[in-house]
Formats: sequence, C-alpha cells, structure tokens
Amino acid sequence: MATTKEFSDDEVGYRAWLNRNPEGYVVNQRWGTYLRLHRARCRFVDLPGTKHTNPDARSTKVCSDDRAALDMWVTAKYGRPPDPCGS
Repeated sequence: MATTKEFSDDEVGYRAWLNRNPEGYVVNQRWGTYLRLHRARCRFVDLPGTKHTNPDARSTKVCSDDRAALDMWVTAKYGRPPDPCGS
C-alpha cells in the first residue's frame, strides 16, 4: 500500500525514510511554487551535510514509494503535479 509522507523540520525522519525506501520518490517543495520530483537515490535530495527540511516549511520533502500516489497528493495540495528532475 502506498503511503505519502511530508517532512518539515524532521531531518532524522527524512533520512530514515530515504534509507528505507531507496526505490521511492521525493518531491522537493520550496515556497509552495517550486515542486521537483526526484528518485530517492537522486544526489539532489540526499546531499551529505545538508539540512533538507526546515522548521518554517519553506522547504519540505514529500515522499512516497508510489509515483502516481505522490503526484496525486502533490497536485491536491499545491494545485499542480511536480516537475521531473533533469538528472
């Protein structure tokens, strides 16, 4: 069963999710307008030494093991699907 989880100010939880779901998907969301879809293994969403989630929710990660479920969740919340990562 697909689950979708949003991480805001939860770096430990986010990194644990990445480790448990290497075949999953991550949407990098900033300011509610920047929505970029990545694979969980993408170098842009797992940079060592970088904090990826912020307490003010300006930058969050939305994660799922199912791309279609993630697209629907993001579209319902932000009004459009995420743009795919170029790498």
